Amino acid sequence: MAVIASCVLSHAALATDWPGFPLTASTARAELSFGLSTVGDKVSYTPNLPTGGFAPPRKKPRYQSRITSINWQANPDWRFTGEHQQQRFISLRDNFSFNRLSFSAEYQLPAIQPHTRTSLDFTISSNRSSVLNKNSYTRIKDNLLTSLRINNPSDLQWQTNVSQTRDISTHSRLTFFTGMGRISSGHDGITGLVRDSSGCQYGFDFGNSGGEIDQLGQCGTVTALNRQYPSDATISRELGVAPIKDLQNNAWFYRVGGGLSTSHQRWSGHIAYYYQQYLRDDLDSRIVANGGTIYDNNQVLALEATHRTGKKLSLSATLEYNQHRFLDKIPVLYTRLTASRFRNDVVYLTLRANYSFAP
Repeated sequence: MAVIASCVLSHAALATDWPGFPLTASTARAELSFGLSTVGDKVSYTPNLPTGGFAPPRKKPRYQSRITSINWQANPDWRFTGEHQQQRFISLRDNFSFNRLSFSAEYQLPAIQPHTRTSLDFTISSNRSSVLNKNSYTRIKDNLLTSLRINNPSDLQWQTNVSQTRDISTHSRLTFFTGMGRISSGHDGITGLVRDSSGCQYGFDFGNSGGEIDQLGQCGTVTALNRQYPSDATISRELGVAPIKDLQNNAWFYRVGGGLSTSHQRWSGHIAYYYQQYLRDDLDSRIVANGGTIYDNNQVLALEATHRTGKKLSLSATLEYNQHRFLDKIPVLYTRLTASRFRNDVVYLTLRANYSFAP
């Protein structure tokens, strides 16, 4: 666990989520890590079919991720970590995929007291997908949203932390950290289908600066209808959803946490905790105004065990409890239409194999 990894342990396991590991006085080294992450929670995936009805149910894990990371200690003071994840999120009707890239740099400050290390780190990360097809239905005022396609959704997150680690024995140490950051998410436009209270169906195509609605087929005596909307506000008044304000998650956040690390021969153990609070720009106020529930904080507890099987190979297993599932991992999915999916907690299981290029 990156908060508190010792010199003989894998730093890669939670590299970008847990700042403040104590840098060692070893020579330059690199470590390559491959991992799989999943949750015990499974869902009967039964999407809506275009012809009506539902597809046959299939049991699938609610979340899966394939992880590749490399961390490089350039010298005793600097360490760099890069990571790529292929993430899949599945609910009753929806199946979303994201690629996540992250990079972090950590610098150990000159020591002021013996057995105590203070470090600064900076992390930048992004989740991206070419398209999200929302198959589940969503009621908005008197309209039923039956299909939604979000083009090129993405988020960008940066954070900086300061951490302090103190040796409490030969093989144990405590770490405390605090930090802050910023999340910005967006998309290149949305298209979809909506049905009004009279049963009339419309197709819509909205960008970030306006869009249009077309009537699909005859509705009563009206055979065709096209309406142009010049702004996000006019779309919101007509359809009840704003493509920009309702589907973009922009927020500041801060976090505090700490952990304990211990090791014995080839084994090591870690326990760590952090609390994270979000201060969103407009999204949460719109969720509340439309009768929804917001999720603006998260608590995370992680346990990790690592075993060195040889001079260069180690295996690690991590259990990570999140009070609100996916809230910190995929910010782009937190929108007015999907916020309710973050209400439950979750436990992630991550297994990794780590290969060290130490001399």
